[in-house]
Amino acid sequence: MEKVEIVKKIVTEFLEKGFENRYTAEFSQPSENEIKVNITGDGVSYLIGQHGRTLVAFQQLVRQMYMNETEDYSEELRIVIDVDGYKDKRVESIKELAAGAVEKVIQLGQDVSMPAMNAYERHVVHEYIQETYPDVKTSSIGEEPNRRVVIHPAGSETTTEPAQ
Repeated sequence: MEKVEIVKKIVTEFLEKGFENRYTAEFSQPSENEIKVNITGDGVSYLIGQHGRTLVAFQQLVRQMYMNETEDYSEELRIVIDVDGYKDKRVESIKELAAGAVEKVIQLGQDVSMPAMNAYERHVVHEYIQETYPDVKTSSIGEEPNRRVVIHPAGSETTTEPAQ
């Protein structure tokens, strides 16, 4: 059975138990090591949860179930699940937040700390700032679940107390 078919079976069985036939799930495999799932439908927004936490947990659960099904715990398969376009909207929101923080760094000339984010969201911030703003740099501080991105003016030393 192909990777995408295994993921489809896992997700479909889960959704049928909770949402009957009130959903649509589209599956794609843009690369050998990535499977994307987009879920839409009536009431599926419950899968997002507060700040996307339920969606992250669901994605991890599906990945774990995939590994159990294939008995391959070494495979680097990235399973990306989105519900009603939440992730695209969240990425845009994160980029807007990052742009505002960058403006503050430029105005104040000091480090600015962003709110705590999950690993994927921090990655979005680091990548966006690296590609868009050559006059600042980023780092991550703290421990999960309170890990956050700190934005620094280029050429500055990291301070211990960034502005909020």
